[in-house]
Amino acid sequence: MMEAEYAYEEQVKVLRSKLLKIKFDNEHHQEKQKRSTQSIILEKDQAIEQLLSQLRDHNDLLQELHQNFQKEQDEKDELQRKVKFLQKQLDHTVETKHPGWV
Repeated sequence: MMEAEYAYEEQVKVLRSKLLKIKFDNEHHQEKQKRSTQSIILEKDQAIEQLLSQLRDHNDLLQELHQNFQKEQDEKDELQRKVKFLQKQLDHTVETKHPGWV
């Protein structure tokens, strides 16, 4: 009987040891997974921040291009008004000094 109890206690010790090893390995694996996941999240966050920064830069450039385009359009419109005004003056001058030429 004593031998059976001893064998049983040894078996319990072995099973407890295995259980503790499995528990430790599981906790270690979970911690490793957690660090890996956090690392991936950090990399993704950094990539997102970089993309947002590039989008802001591109947006700034687009706004600058739009402002320059609008400025050039305004200048073109102003030049067209001046040309039209000068053409009217020229037509009027030719008409008054040289009737029938226009």
